[in-house]
Amino acid sequence: VRLEMAAHLVDFVGYVQASYYDHVGAKAEHAVAMEMAVTGEDAADLSTAFHTAGNISDLEHAGHLAEAADVRAELYEVEETMRESRIELSLLLGVSPVGEWTVPSRLAPIPEATVRLAGLEDRAVRQRFDLAAHRAELNAALEELGFEKDFRLFEEGDLSVSAEREPDGAWLIGPALEIPLPIFDQGQARVTSATLAVRAMRDRLLAEE
Repeated sequence: VRLEMAAHLVDFVGYVQASYYDHVGAKAEHAVAMEMAVTGEDAADLSTAFHTAGNISDLEHAGHLAEAADVRAELYEVEETMRESRIELSLLLGVSPVGEWTVPSRLAPIPEATVRLAGLEDRAVRQRFDLAAHRAELNAALEELGFEKDFRLFEEGDLSVSAEREPDGAWLIGPALEIPLPIFDQGQARVTSATLAVRAMRDRLLAEE
């Protein structure tokens, strides 16, 4: 259970980090889109002035207005993406999306130090909590299978106290163990069930490794 909980926590941290980077990236993209929208509006206003003065044709003026409209539409899309990423991050953090919390305006620079990739995959597999949990489940299933095989005939056994009177009149008191003869049920079903459980857990572990 501890290993499974650790695996869930690691996954959760990964989700939060990914959502955080998505939101910071969307915020940085929004800042760029805002600058482009302002530039597009200025260009449209200038085009309108030139068109009124007769310095550009109707076609050129319409082209500038269309470019400004495209930039505004792109800005609206970026704003929607930024709102959605903020909502997703707020849900993961358990806070309100309309709160006063903020994130940086841009992503941190890429570290100059390179990551050594040699043996990284093997190390990640060895240190995965979910795989460790599956191995623990497999070991428990193997142990249970061993118990089922060793003690399957004692499933219906009964331990009690026995008292018998000897010929000389003395009483002999001691433990008594009653075991039914396994004529029809020799525990095959329990052993088969435990064996199938071991195989299922083994296959699941091999598939994820």
